[in-house]
Amino acid sequence: MSTVSVFETLILLFFVCRLGDRDDDVRSVAASCLIPVATHLVGQLPTCLSLVLSVLWACLGDMKDDLGSSVGAVMDLLGCHFCFSEWSKY
Repeated sequence: MSTVSVFETLILLFFVCRLGDRDDDVRSVAASCLIPVATHLVGQLPTCLSLVLSVLWACLGDMKDDLGSSVGAVMDLLGCHFCFSEWSKY
């Protein structure tokens, strides 16, 4: 694994941890930060896909306000990832 890949994995894990935060707003910001790199995540870090997907589903289950604006970014990230065929096996 190259240095860049280790760095990318660490950054991804940081944001995945924030997706699991108790605060809906923190989850929303973390999801918003991951949306622009979704293509890179699927293409370059495929081993992390199942972790991201499980945290996203758990995140949706733990939302305090189903209609809040913080849910939108999480749903956008989830929807973005399901556009890729790599996700079909999960």
